[in-house]
This record gives sequence, structure tokens and C-alpha cells, in this order.
Amino acid sequence: MSAAAAAMDGRGEGHRESLADRMGRAPLPAEEALRYAIRIATCLRDLHRHRLVHGAVSSQSILLDPAGASLRGDGGLARLGDGHADVAGFGAVLEEMRRRMVGPEALCEKLETLAMRCQEETADMQNVLVALRLLALEERLGAGRVSLAWAS
Repeated sequence: MSAAAAAMDGRGEGHRESLADRMGRAPLPAEEALRYAIRIATCLRDLHRHRLVHGAVSSQSILLDPAGASLRGDGGLARLGDGHADVAGFGAVLEEMRRRMVGPEALCEKLETLAMRCQEETADMQNVLVALRLLALEERLGAGRVSLAWAS
């Protein structure tokens, strides 16, 4: 099982804050928001590859640490499934991050678009992950250097 899936057993949660707590302290810088979004998309992709579903993705279930972010399992939330049950939750987290971040307006708009895509039942987490990584690359290189095509 992947490291992302293994992180769901809840070990070591005592020293980490939730994404909700972090956003409550101060607005998220754009780079930090992207880093968390990419990490959670990666965790979900790895879980879904193992035919597991987290089932309760929210800013409270995302735990932050120096390595980035992981998903809190709370004992048995993962179950066999088709991998689509997490999409709406992840979309809601992206939307919450977009509303609470400080950064380029273009980045906020793109995160909002990703959030809307994630809320569609047919959204593919792999495509979302690729889009987030391209978005991170675009932010590093400067606006307009990388072209992102948002598939419907």
C-alpha cells in the first residue's frame, strides 16, 4: 500500500494542525495553497489506485506537517469503492482554499475552475493532479509562460 494510503491510520496526528486551523490563523499564500492541493490530490490518487475511498475529505481531515499534507483516517473511513466519492469533498476544499488565499487573481480563478471540475461526478483525479502540477509550474515561471487547457 502507498505511503499516502498508509498515512490514513492516524499515527502521529498529535503534532499536526488541520488545514481548517491553518486557514483560520491567516490567509494562505498562493504557493502554500498549491502545495497543499497537489499533496492532497496525490494522496487521493494513490488511495483510488488501491480501490480505496477516503469518504470524508474536508479541510478538517487534511493534516499539515513539514512534508506538506496528509489525510486523517479516523479509523475505517477508507472502504472499497469506485474512487468518485472523494471528488466533491476535494472540490469543496479547493474552493475554501481559493476563498482564503492571498495571491495572484489568475491563480484564484484557476483554483475555482478546478474546484468546479472536482465537484462533477465524472471528474478524474489524475487529470486534476496534472492540472495542479501545471498550475504550480506556471506560477513558478510567471503568468502566461505555461498554457493550461481546462478540459470539460
